[in-house]
Order: sequence, then C-alpha cells, then structure tokens
Amino acid sequence: MMPERDVPTLAPQLRVMRIIALALVQGLVLLLAVAAYNVFVANPGQAGGSFPIVSLLAAWVLVQNTMLAAILPGMLARNTIRKIAAGTWDAGPGARPGQYESDAAKLLAVRQTTLIVAWALIEGAGMFGGVAGIIERQPLVLLVPVISIGIILASFPTEARLRLWLQDQEDRLTDLRRAAEMTTD
Repeated sequence: MMPERDVPTLAPQLRVMRIIALALVQGLVLLLAVAAYNVFVANPGQAGGSFPIVSLLAAWVLVQNTMLAAILPGMLARNTIRKIAAGTWDAGPGARPGQYESDAAKLLAVRQTTLIVAWALIEGAGMFGGVAGIIERQPLVLLVPVISIGIILASFPTEARLRLWLQDQEDRLTDLRRAAEMTTD
C-alpha cells in the first residue's frame, strides 16, 4: 500500500491530469461542432468529392493511433519503471529539488506522461477526423472525433484508478528491485 506521506502528492497530480484530459476533449468538441456545422448546416447534403479519401484516412489514423495508444504508454512506463528501480531515472531539467524523492512521486510523473502520450495520439486522430469533416463534408467521418472524445473520457483519471495503478507499479518496482538484489548476490 502507498505510504501516507505520499498521499498529498496525489491530489495535485490528479488535478493536472484531469485538466489536460478536459482541455484535449474541449478542443475536440469545438472542432467537432465546427465540422458538424459545416456538414449539416452550412452545406447540407453537399458531400465533397466522389471518393472520401481524407475521411477514410482519418478512420485509419483513428484505428492506428488507438492501437498505438494501447501499446506505447505501457512500453514507456515499463522502461521508465526499470530506470526507477535501478536508480538511474532522471527527473530532467526544471525539476525542483526534492520533488521526486519518493517512488510515488516518480510514478505519478510516469503516469502523467504516459496518459499525455496516449491522449495525444487519440486527439490527433480526432482532429484529423474533424478536419476531414470540414474538407469533405462526409457525415460519417464525424464519428472519428466522437470516438476520440469517448476514448479520452473512458480513460479519465480518477483517484481510485490512480491509486490502483500506483499500487501495481509499486509492486512492480519491488519485484524489479528484488530481482536485482538476487542477481548481485
């Protein structure tokens, strides 16, 4: 279980993660509104060219980026957690002294980074779908930003999810450190 001394770091990090998620969703909602206006109000029934290549590409990018968002953050987290376990993790420039003394603080930074990577991939696909809607005026392509919004909201960080993730990663850290001790003995 996470030590009580680490609990205060949870609320500020959780708030930042939530702000980022909502900002990304807000951008997608605004673009979706503009695209929907263009498709249904400004030019109703006037689809673009005969073959909606941009719309099809947007759908493909959504599929591709969703797969990447499911795989890449986990890979990044595993590599970074190995560095934390080995004591080689670097907070990078701009980190305040003492900001990342505890494992929980380091892990929260990892979680925030991996969520941002996943959300950026999904947001990019959603933006492409919105732009495709504006360009080609194909109603079905508006599902791309709608699905993107849904994916981001489905992964919206809650305290319970974050605590569970932290516990899992702390267990992984413990296992990695034990394995390292066993190889040095």
